[in-house]
Amino acid sequence: MMKVRGLSNIALMYVIFLWGGAGAFAASSELSGIEQATFLPKTLVLSKLLNKNNDQSVIAAIILRRSLQSVVGAGTGNLTCAQIVTEERQLACQLLLLGEAFNQKNYQEMLRLYRLLDGGSRAIWSTKVPGLNDQSLAAIDEFPAFEQAPAPGATAVGWQTVDNGFLMLRAKPYLTVEINGVALKAKLDTGASVSHLSAVDARRLNLQASPWEFDLATYYQDSTVKSKMVLLKTLDVSGQRFKNFAVLMGSTETLLGLDILSKLGRISINASGITFSSTADQSLCESKVFLGSNLSRTTQFLFTYLLVDGEKVPVLLDTGNMEYLSGGKKPLGSGVLVLSNRINDLTGSYHEAQYQASEVISLAGKDRPVQRLYSPTRTYLLPYVLGWNAFEHYQLVVDFNQGWGCLNNVQ
Repeated sequence: MMKVRGLSNIALMYVIFLWGGAGAFAASSELSGIEQATFLPKTLVLSKLLNKNNDQSVIAAIILRRSLQSVVGAGTGNLTCAQIVTEERQLACQLLLLGEAFNQKNYQEMLRLYRLLDGGSRAIWSTKVPGLNDQSLAAIDEFPAFEQAPAPGATAVGWQTVDNGFLMLRAKPYLTVEINGVALKAKLDTGASVSHLSAVDARRLNLQASPWEFDLATYYQDSTVKSKMVLLKTLDVSGQRFKNFAVLMGSTETLLGLDILSKLGRISINASGITFSSTADQSLCESKVFLGSNLSRTTQFLFTYLLVDGEKVPVLLDTGNMEYLSGGKKPLGSGVLVLSNRINDLTGSYHEAQYQASEVISLAGKDRPVQRLYSPTRTYLLPYVLGWNAFEHYQLVVDFNQGWGCLNNVQ
């Protein structure tokens, strides 16, 4: 069963979560192994596979490019799924390419690749993207081609500092965007796999949803809410225009997720704002940032490795999460149990007990004592999540065109 899950507290992070029932895909240990490689891509293992003239080198090349390690995988652009002999690996390759088409909003290529799959392979894909049937395929087939205007020069945009006429103590990652010519507020959410249009904004724009339906869930409980895909005629983000951009509809806030961020070239994000076409230098990188995903890329997330209390761990980077550091790993010692009054699900009815734990995170030798929010009732993609409040001390730089990312100290 596939779910869309979230990490942030109010707007929520949504990702189409892969893990689920024991179908044909789950029964294949090799496919599962390839999936694990896309989820936490390891540079050394994948780069070694590139030197072998076999099916695995093709898979490794695709994963390296996707996971922001394109320099390691340079020179592999001519590899195709047709070169693969092993049936299961060829299916994995096809699902990877389908995922690239899904993320790139290349609807016709997505349909072409889907129609090349046999019945069993289509059934596997459908478990990853539910609602994909003759009716939804017909609707997607009618989508006009996605277009992207040339990017302008470097542009720095500050975050929202005023809310309902009141000056906020701390800026939040909201931008003013234009959708179909109407100015709207959107949260820039690096923890969102796909972009979302809130139900309120959809009604304001009088948009009609496609029949392609998704199950939305949160990381805070197992309830789900139905969501559908909607096509935006135009989306303008700081001078960058996108035409015929499909998003999910039904979240509590309008979110700019990784599907759109991956089309913005090189961006840098900190507590002051976001810079498009950033001039940040890769040689100054303090901690490499990677993109993890499932095969179909309907789940994707940015992460890096940090020291937490001296242990090197993968940490998800989520500007949509308003905490500094949070996660589902049980803290060492005894935390202070507090009752949270946060609204933690799509219906606004769920509350939970949470721990506060004192921990030390370290990047490039700089230690920071922090309070980490721990919840035994949430299920996170990774053990730790670095949220928006941490961007006072850190800067995220990602170049989706050249394929690299960094997290650096700013103080």
